[in-house]
Amino acid sequence: MTKNRMLWLALAVAAVLNAALSTVNPFLGAGFGVVVLACAGTLILRHYRRA
Repeated sequence: MTKNRMLWLALAVAAVLNAALSTVNPFLGAGFGVVVLACAGTLILRHYRRA
């Protein structure tokens, strides 16, 4: 599996967990929100470094 696919998978899983856990426990939801931002930022950075 390539690094980009792993990042996309981590982004999708973290986004689902963020949405699901933010209603149950806001701190866990916020933690997964940070993971979503980190994955998205890394994907954007990798995209612009290739171009």
